[in-house]
Amino acid sequence: GVEGSHLAHGLFSMHPRGTLLVLQPPNRFNNVHKDYADCMDLKYAFVVGDACDGGFRIPVDHIRRVLDLITATQT
Repeated sequence: GVEGSHLAHGLFSMHPRGTLLVLQPPNRFNNVHKDYADCMDLKYAFVVGDACDGGFRIPVDHIRRVLDLITATQT
């Protein structure tokens, strides 16, 4: 999900071996959910977007590559 406080709802309902994938805006990187994921023995991944008019954009291929890495490292 997009970085923000709403991710906590997903974090606390995740599968025990889940991975939180955060979509980060380029102008205000916040990594607070990494600490929560570590405490809960969950994996954490992120993709930083590119600034554009109205916010930020992340190419779908970048997200797919990270999802492939997550899938490849799951045990």
